[in-house]
Amino acid sequence: MGTSLIVLPAIMGATKMEITIYILRCSDGSYYTGLTRQAIEARLWEHNAGTYDSYTARRLPVQLVFAETHDRITEAIERERQIKGWSRAKKEALIALAYERLPGLASRKKNDRSRPRGSRLRCAAHLTMRADIASASLKPRQSSTAPHPEV
Repeated sequence: MGTSLIVLPAIMGATKMEITIYILRCSDGSYYTGLTRQAIEARLWEHNAGTYDSYTARRLPVQLVFAETHDRITEAIERERQIKGWSRAKKEALIALAYERLPGLASRKKNDRSRPRGSRLRCAAHLTMRADIASASLKPRQSSTAPHPEV
């Protein structure tokens, strides 16, 4: 029997998906970070038209201050999450394209090991639990076994 050739449609790889990550400056001076697969101009229009009941709808008009594109959706989502976690100062350095300032604006200092990178306390119950653990670790421990003899 002969071999057959399967031809994949153009959408299986020949077309590129372009995802844009963007930062908007809202009328109250705050920043909104988002991503879109549509043209950035169309997405900006939607924000300013108040098309969706969102953060920006209550802070109109908004102005596009930064945009970057990615070919892979997973990379774009990761980058959006990264930027959303940044301080205002770090976002403003990115907007100014001052990439050399970004490392110095990291929220964690090199010697700060108080919590793992990426962890976030999400509610008051977690804060209470964390305080209970901290106070328990300050209490002297009582050993159930005899102390080891010194050598």
